[in-house]
Amino acid sequence: MKLKPNVINEYKQRHDDIWPELVALLHEHVSSNTISSNDKLRENEIMQRWWKHMADLMETNIDQSPITHPLKLVFHMD
Repeated sequence: MKLKPNVINEYKQRHDDIWPELVALLHEHVSSNTISSNDKLRENEIMQRWWKHMADLMETNIDQSPITHPLKLVFHMD
């Protein structure tokens, strides 16, 4: 994900004010800092609304999801 210039404060504020329904959704699909069921998240209306809410702050795909680059797992702690 890549933020646009000079938006870090707004990005942080929006996350400080994260929607309770998004937190609940993420609890369903995230554990140990690993997102599972990515397709289910991508298709979820709450996630799509969040992406739209955040789209003006970052580079996005056509569906307004953040452009991401896969990272190689180099460390994991149970």
